[in-house]
Amino acid sequence: MDNERTNEFEREPEDTVTAAEQETAADETVGQPETAEGEEKTEAAPETEAAEESEKISEEETEETAEETDEVELCLACGERRRAEGSDYCDECEERMSSTKIPLLGWVAGFAAVIAGIFAMGLAFLISAPALQVYKGDMEAAKGSWYPAYSAYSQVDDLVSSVNEILKSDSPFVRSGYGVKLKIFKSIAHSYSPLEAAYSAESIFSTYNEHAQKNAMVKECTKFLTDYQNTYEAVADAVEKMQSDEATVEETLAAFDEAATADGVNAVFLNYLKYNVATYKDMPDAERIKFLEAAEAADSAEKSDYSWLYSLDYARLLMNVGQSDKALTYLDKQLKYDKSSFNANSMKMRLYLAEGKTDEAARVMQEYKAACKGTDTAYQLEISYLRSVGELDKARELCTEALKEYGTSPEIYRQSALIYLMNGDYDNAYEDAYEADYAAYQIYQYTGDNSAYTQELSNTIYLCSWLCKEKGKKDTDNAAYIDEILSSFSESEISDSVLQIIKGDKTLEEVLTKGECDLI
Repeated sequence: MDNERTNEFEREPEDTVTAAEQETAADETVGQPETAEGEEKTEAAPETEAAEESEKISEEETEETAEETDEVELCLACGERRRAEGSDYCDECEERMSSTKIPLLGWVAGFAAVIAGIFAMGLAFLISAPALQVYKGDMEAAKGSWYPAYSAYSQVDDLVSSVNEILKSDSPFVRSGYGVKLKIFKSIAHSYSPLEAAYSAESIFSTYNEHAQKNAMVKECTKFLTDYQNTYEAVADAVEKMQSDEATVEETLAAFDEAATADGVNAVFLNYLKYNVATYKDMPDAERIKFLEAAEAADSAEKSDYSWLYSLDYARLLMNVGQSDKALTYLDKQLKYDKSSFNANSMKMRLYLAEGKTDEAARVMQEYKAACKGTDTAYQLEISYLRSVGELDKARELCTEALKEYGTSPEIYRQSALIYLMNGDYDNAYEDAYEADYAAYQIYQYTGDNSAYTQELSNTIYLCSWLCKEKGKKDTDNAAYIDEILSSFSESEISDSVLQIIKGDKTLEEVLTKGECDLI
């Protein structure tokens, strides 16, 4: 209740004797039958009128005093005697209370038990926070959803630090031990790659590193990394010459073949690096597929499974050349390794959309949404699906919601830009494409991760810039930036789907709602 209103309630009327009551009392006294005392008073008729009045007043004061005693001054304990001065109790009750022995040790023990109980409850709550995150991670890992598992496990160290900061010490009750570190390592290996996990092993395990190297999975991932480093070192000079235009692609690939027999070179990694050279030099899909086929053949001769390395790239090329059924096989391989793989689920959804199987595409989206509930990628895939099937209002509503929650997601901004394009709002499309590019740059700047710089993002930035310049409101503030963006791309860096829109061979709707429904 507001302070100003604390005295709004009216006081209860005090029991006071008014002049009218006194007069009534006097009348009632006069009208009463005479007692013996009254008779004596009658006989004492010669007393003065002033004396009689004084006697009446004295009687009334006595009545008032009795009323006040009943209402205010009675002892709170016994309710019979008047309170002692300055106390709520009478003298007798005060004496009785002061002489009663209080079991002091019992009170202290009881109080200590209450405090201990409160502390135990608080400590249990603090300890349960990291444990709950581990439990969440275990639940996701059991379903094969490794990215949500990693997200849960990676929060344990932060929670442990926070709890120990509250407790002002490194409590033995709250620790992130070797078991948690191993879970983090395993989730990175599945959700990113074994190479990434091996790169991070030393920082993950820290003081447990020596012990961790005895673990079978850690040993396997470490071997992957060692083989990759040895293989890349054997061809590093050839790669550098190719990138500096000192060698042709044919000369580079020949140098790779020569390195095949060098010590420590792994055939799977070598053929995968050949595929990367072919991609760098824009070789046809059919040529690039050959290198991945060779990588798969080498993989079958190995004890370890390297499918995590090439499955997505292989599926992408197979989709490009129309081998959808075979592409699904490799996408499912990747999803078996990590059910929460955004790239694998996104490609699978696009594959079904390209075949007109919207129900199957919706199923993929819903399964991924359930597996990765509460993540930005779950939003991304659902927005992409809604936009692809033409439900632009729903897509825009979901996009707005997602941007409030994940305002730094490059893909959500990119999807927003595509929705604006389909609505003919080229200026806002450019703005969100620019935001997508900036968000990708920020991620790379602070984490070193450039995975957000996809071909789809490059295509979106270029197309939005071109359409804003050609059909937008000619905003002079953006004009200089747009020209700079357009001049930074060569035609070979732009996908056919974008060039078809620019040249008028296809409409935006045809590209964004048919086939794979994106700027591939």
